Amino acid sequence: MQPLRTILKRVRHILRPDHPPGVTDSQLLDRFLSQRDEAAFELLVWRHGPMVLGVCRHVLQDTHDAEDAFQATFLTLARKGNSIGRRESLAGWLYTVAQRIALRARARQARRTSRERPLPDMVVEESACDPSELLAWRELRPLLDAEVARLPEKYRDAFVLCYMEGKTNEEAAEQLGCPKGTVLSRLSRARERLRKRLTGRGVLLAAAPFALLLARNARALAEVSPALVQGTAGMAALVAVGKITLATVPLSVLELADEAAMGLAGPGSGFIPVAFGVLVFLGMGAGVYAYSTRPSVQGPGCHSGCSPGPAGPSAQH
Repeated sequence: MQPLRTILKRVRHILRPDHPPGVTDSQLLDRFLSQRDEAAFELLVWRHGPMVLGVCRHVLQDTHDAEDAFQATFLTLARKGNSIGRRESLAGWLYTVAQRIALRARARQARRTSRERPLPDMVVEESACDPSELLAWRELRPLLDAEVARLPEKYRDAFVLCYMEGKTNEEAAEQLGCPKGTVLSRLSRARERLRKRLTGRGVLLAAAPFALLLARNARALAEVSPALVQGTAGMAALVAVGKITLATVPLSVLELADEAAMGLAGPGSGFIPVAFGVLVFLGMGAGVYAYSTRPSVQGPGCHSGCSPGPAGPSAQH
């Protein structure tokens, strides 16, 4: 396996996600979790970032909110990576977490403002479809994202790899460790489940046109900037070692990541939100500062340098 720093330099040079031969998601995640290797995590962000950002943008109307959800998704990976059982299914796991976080961010956005905002600019293969199909796809995509997240894991993983990340059937089979025929079967069942669920939502789709629509449009083509990738990896490295401040990780990102991690941890897990800990730490610091700078209160007859007596009524003998 090539040194990760060498691979990372090449990835940064070409400015796109890469899949270095021989380096699996599981190996990169293990390296980050065991050695706190920021380069390994950055490669994961390069690899899956376009899919994650695409999901966030389809749910959210504000570019900054989408980037917050993007960063919160990968911070959740940095904190909960040890709990992922099948790491070859990392793409499907990230897809589901991104969709949930984006929905939470949208709920916050709705509480923050009720006015309509324009849709963000999306990178779409305009030549792949006519304008009417493109409009229909933009209306369908948020519903599709919600239903993909509900698929059983084996169907979701194959669907995300092939339709959302553009892997070939052979590449998906190699990554999932199963025959190509199994991937084809899972894709077929995933499409049929999705079509039936979307029909139940009032979207009428025949099987053949739905498969064609997916093939033309489903892959998330969101372009992730190098600054966003590197900034996200840097935040993850700080989270991994517990060095978090509001100067390095925005509170909005921490709160979204906390909610996602709490949902993954389940009730009764003793989970303590990082954002809460940061605010408590800052609050304690402010309290100590206020105490140290307040003027001393001296009782009658006490001269400079006297130690203040205990608070409250004097003890009775």
